[in-house]
Amino acid sequence: ARLVAVAPAGRSVASYTTSRDTTDKAINRFFSAALNPDEWSSALEDIAHELGSDGATLVIGRSTRATIVESEAIKPFVAEYLKRGAPIDMREQRVRPTLAEGFLDDFKHFTRGEIANDPFYQEFLHPVGFGWHAAACLSDGPDPLVLSLKRRHKRGPYEKSDIAVLDKVLPHLRAAAAACEAWRMALDDQLETVGNIGHGAILVSRRGRVTRLGAGIQQGDGLSVTAGYLRAAYPVDQVALDLAVAVATANGLPAELPPPD
Repeated sequence: ARLVAVAPAGRSVASYTTSRDTTDKAINRFFSAALNPDEWSSALEDIAHELGSDGATLVIGRSTRATIVESEAIKPFVAEYLKRGAPIDMREQRVRPTLAEGFLDDFKHFTRGEIANDPFYQEFLHPVGFGWHAAACLSDGPDPLVLSLKRRHKRGPYEKSDIAVLDKVLPHLRAAAAACEAWRMALDDQLETVGNIGHGAILVSRRGRVTRLGAGIQQGDGLSVTAGYLRAAYPVDQVALDLAVAVATANGLPAELPPPD
């Protein structure tokens, strides 16, 4: 099956062609990243491309460095925005997608006149080549999880046909978000189990980044977390700690790995 959007005058139909194969790739990539958070930046880059976009962000609640992950191509722009030197993004205040809604484009909350005179759109997005977005809520709660797809200004805003394609994918993305939560709960159970038998536990990603601390762990008691990574209280212990983390996160079979000191 191939879904083809009708392009307005002057725009290429080919650039809006989305096949079942590409949407499947986006869904599969999202599920993979939900279970392996280290993949998010590269996964969002692929997901954006497969869904006819040029960038994407995944935000928990409001946009801060700790609550946002972005696709590779837009990392510099997100970093600049988070420095708060950029004009305020009014979408942070107006756009509140819910699970009862599908993807929402710019014109759900802004008129064309407002966009034409808005400093964020005109002074920040337009100069770096971007201008349009479509956002959807993936999970609700006090801090909802929101996926926002970004499109370069020259490609024009998301049309109804584009949104229809995105909305077909949305239930799968929401299922992945739920799978991610289930995965997190299972990991929390593991940390609790280790704590119940008298051990502290620290959960790290495949790249060694700390994702969770068990109840028995107190930062500063021999260990701390700096920029997401474990640091020993004394520099002389750091090599041994790094080796322990490397062994714990290695892909090899246990018998193939050196026992940490």
